[in-house]
Amino acid sequence: MRRTWAQMRCQRPESAGSVCGPSPITLRGSAAPAIERRGDQPFLAGLRCYVAATLPRSANTSAQHSTEKMAEDAAEKQMSTDTAPLAQRNLGRNASLLLVHGLLGQTGFRLLQAPTFLPAFVQQLTGTDWSVGAARAAQSLGMFLSPLLGAGAIGRRRRVRGLTMVFGFAMRIQVGLLALLALAAPLSLTRALIWPTLFGWGLASGLQAVTFNVLLAKSVPVRIRGRLWGARNLGSGLSLLVVSALAGSLLERYGFPRGFGFTFLVAFALTSSGLGCLIFLREPAARRTAGPELLGLGPRVRAAGSLLVDQRLGPFLRTVALVTASRGALPYFIVAIGERSAVDGSLLALLTVVFALSQAVSSLLWGGLADRAGFRIVYRLSVCCWLLASLLVLATDGVEVATLLFLLLGAGLAGTMLCQSSMVLEFGHEGERALNVAASSSLAEGAGTLGFVIAALLTRFSSVELVFLLSALLQVIALAQTARLAEPRAETAPLPRDG
Repeated sequence: MRRTWAQMRCQRPESAGSVCGPSPITLRGSAAPAIERRGDQPFLAGLRCYVAATLPRSANTSAQHSTEKMAEDAAEKQMSTDTAPLAQRNLGRNASLLLVHGLLGQTGFRLLQAPTFLPAFVQQLTGTDWSVGAARAAQSLGMFLSPLLGAGAIGRRRRVRGLTMVFGFAMRIQVGLLALLALAAPLSLTRALIWPTLFGWGLASGLQAVTFNVLLAKSVPVRIRGRLWGARNLGSGLSLLVVSALAGSLLERYGFPRGFGFTFLVAFALTSSGLGCLIFLREPAARRTAGPELLGLGPRVRAAGSLLVDQRLGPFLRTVALVTASRGALPYFIVAIGERSAVDGSLLALLTVVFALSQAVSSLLWGGLADRAGFRIVYRLSVCCWLLASLLVLATDGVEVATLLFLLLGAGLAGTMLCQSSMVLEFGHEGERALNVAASSSLAEGAGTLGFVIAALLTRFSSVELVFLLSALLQVIALAQTARLAEPRAETAPLPRDG
């Protein structure tokens, strides 16, 4: 007669070398005792004893290790869905709040991150083209240094909403400071302070990137994450149409630098109002946190470095690095257009509207495709759009071509940003999520900083056309790298429950 797992557990005597008995499985970190307390004991103990009962009593250490490894892998898969019921229960509330957060907060940041207003402000402030890339390099440097600190701030916390709001508020302070500098400070002081302001913005952005993505992963089930993110981007993109038109009129009316100052002030007001939505978000407590061996900065740096050669996550991180390094050419799109056409407030508003509309609509399409077919195909198609824009800018002449260029650029950026922020959440289990996000963010921004610095040097000593050729080359290599990229959803099958 076939014996059940529970009967096998009772029939094996407890001994010091046994894999059965009350002693919990040793998992990474210290999650095993927590598993016992949360009622998962029948499943894990049954799996452990089922395998152990099929082994001779003289099984060697390697066999016992294999048994524990099987149970560990099963535990990780099961625990990765532990917060799903709570996320599903509050899905309507959380999804609505995240949509409003995107409509307000994301709109303000997109106005500043678009390759139009801020690069034009820096170029007019300094009078040089290379400073545009240097300014973005300062911001990326901050985003490179801080993500691992963000993972450390999460530590063993089971809720991260408070940290997310603190880091988000720090980001908004930098945006407000940009507005004050443009409105009230002398130009000489603005030239001196814009670099540390952008660096501080990057530091706070890197910290919040980790905490916000961990918060998102716990609050929204994976099956609708792509569509929700696409809807967020659609809402913020449509609202950006109105805000861009307003910013263009402000620039036409007040000129440089006050027109830019009022534009930054609008962005500050929008982002600050959006942050308040997170107060009402219902965040499930994490069922699994990072182990004590990852609480120090040194161990986190070593662990993040080891992910580059990880069989599953490594190709993703290398692809992210290549794509983000090609971002060094972004601020120079408007510079290249300005060399052939007169750039005024109306043209900046038009191109920002086109860019925002392209991002909004394509984000919804990319998100739906990701939920149906996975993120890998979205990544490849969006990089292709970006590659076409990098080549088309070399032949840009006239408003019509510039409009098509920003359509492709918006679609490419929307898809790559969606994949880089969402796909990394699907590798590993809940306790590894913060480190994975931190490693991805740090590596991406490190490569982005290098890309911006190289772009600035090429513009200073060569030509802006060489910047776009280098960007296109990096994107071609990234496309080749995606052939080795795993689709995490295809590798994760539902685990049968006990009983």
